[in-house]
Amino acid sequence: MIRWFAIFLGLWLGLCVAVLFGGTLAHLRMTGLSLPAWVDGVADDAHFTEGRGTLNGAALHWRLSGWSGFDVTLTGPDWQAQGRAEPEGTAVRISQITGIVPLSFLDAGAGDLALEGGEMLVGLDGTLREGQLEGQARGSDPAGAVTVIWEDGWRLASR
Repeated sequence: MIRWFAIFLGLWLGLCVAVLFGGTLAHLRMTGLSLPAWVDGVADDAHFTEGRGTLNGAALHWRLSGWSGFDVTLTGPDWQAQGRAEPEGTAVRISQITGIVPLSFLDAGAGDLALEGGEMLVGLDGTLREGQLEGQARGSDPAGAVTVIWEDGWRLASR
């Protein structure tokens, strides 16, 4: 009995590892499962460990880094932001956010934001649950040291 359980457990773990490291989004789409809308822009050959796609017109790239999280990059025509994403229940917490992003991409006004940090909690369904970004705003009102806070939309405030 123990031998059969060990064989079953070994096969099950092997299947899970194969799915995580060899399965693609195309395989997941073939199952007919209902996937969140944000996944529509992700390439068919994307894996759990690394992938590419588009998100709101920007290029999205992620890569598993270590055992606990992913390096994530979002790139627009003349800007780039990067951060560290770690699973948190039914969401992903993105921290260590750096780069430059247009405030118009966030619907937070005109100008650019040079990111100096912050965090966002994004549900697996693609909804932004909470967020706070800190940085230096240029060409906006207010300008200088600012915080951009998510409250059912991004709001720009002086620090």
